[in-house]
Amino acid sequence: MGFLKGGAFVFTCVLLFISLLTLNSFLTMKISLGHDNVQEEFSPVVIDLANEVPDAIERFSKFDVSGFDVAAVIDNNFGNMESHCANYSDYVFIFEEQTIVIPCSYLAEGKGAVVNKTAGDFVEGIYYDDYDCNFWNCISKEKLPFFLVSQKARDYWGGKFYFSLIASLILVGLLFFLTENKANWPIFTGGLIVFSAISFSKINEIMFNIFSSGSLKFFSLFLNILFSKSGTVFWIFSVIGFLIAGLGVSWRIGFLDSQKKKFSKKEVRQIVQEEVKKKK
Repeated sequence: MGFLKGGAFVFTCVLLFISLLTLNSFLTMKISLGHDNVQEEFSPVVIDLANEVPDAIERFSKFDVSGFDVAAVIDNNFGNMESHCANYSDYVFIFEEQTIVIPCSYLAEGKGAVVNKTAGDFVEGIYYDDYDCNFWNCISKEKLPFFLVSQKARDYWGGKFYFSLIASLILVGLLFFLTENKANWPIFTGGLIVFSAISFSKINEIMFNIFSSGSLKFFSLFLNILFSKSGTVFWIFSVIGFLIAGLGVSWRIGFLDSQKKKFSKKEVRQIVQEEVKKKK
């Protein structure tokens, strides 16, 4: 392999690794922001939001969660709900700009059931909300960054995922042409896929440690949702990487065996020719 070709090979490997790393992150956020996962993971966060955020969040004047207490709102209005439900089947109210509909049957189950229903309706509202802004403008405009766990955010990261997937496939194809021994190409590709999965997992650990305490804990509440499926994506990429590398190893072994067979046939042919000459 010449110097220029070798340099191009290394450069392509680096670009492919970076592309695979972004592919890991975009796929993780795309899967994590599925409706059912957001409902399951974020509803408890909504209930505990006022208590989970430390006092240091006051440094970030934009993020005001002082009045964001679902349990307190339900506790203060539970008497009104009971009176209303004496004549109606549903109790409708507005919580943090979202319409909440509580079937009166929930009141019989106690305040806890009403709190859970309120949180679930709130998450449903912010997930399907019609955000009249692009991704980055929404983050800057919103009082609280609930947009980060919306369907619109999922669509945004999904678009980035497909773009990164196309870029990765192009780089994989380029790597094929730059690999001198083609039998090594799947091994290089599979190895890079596995390495990107491991690297992304380690980056996640570092990131969560940074945001897990102090004034940055507020942001970890959203990061926990965005990367909640990172373990699933790690295994997806690891399995794909090992399978591709395994195919490469099999290909290489098969190639070596075929070379040995060709060599042995050549030897046999020479022996036969020598024996024929002797008889003559």
